[in-house]
Amino acid sequence: MTINVANLQKKVRLNPQRIQKILTTILRRERIQDVSLSVAFVTARKIRALNQKFLKHRYPTDVLAFNLKDTWEIVISTDAAVQNAKRFKTSVQKEITLYLIHGILHLLGYNDHNSKDIQKMREKERELVNFLSTKTI
Repeated sequence: MTINVANLQKKVRLNPQRIQKILTTILRRERIQDVSLSVAFVTARKIRALNQKFLKHRYPTDVLAFNLKDTWEIVISTDAAVQNAKRFKTSVQKEITLYLIHGILHLLGYNDHNSKDIQKMREKERELVNFLSTKTI
């Protein structure tokens, strides 16, 4: 298992070692061993451009996930994390952890395109957030 973290933004201070530990813990919990995972933290402007280019959506989003055969890539908007932390009265770090989980779930085949799929994804997100809360990370 290889995990790379790229910080391509300046708004939020990140701890790459903690992010790697969160990802390793989630992947092990889901029994994923042979994967190369890259996570990039970007601005709203950058994720909007990627969302437009790859999904034809003309708006920023919080998380994008790409399964590129031998490599998984997750792109996270720290601007969205800051905005949603204020909106939901939580911390930016908790939002980022949720986005890491959400990205991995997309790569594992979970979707959030209809209410039934959204419910399944939210349940799995809660399960993994609760699991992480029992770990020292």
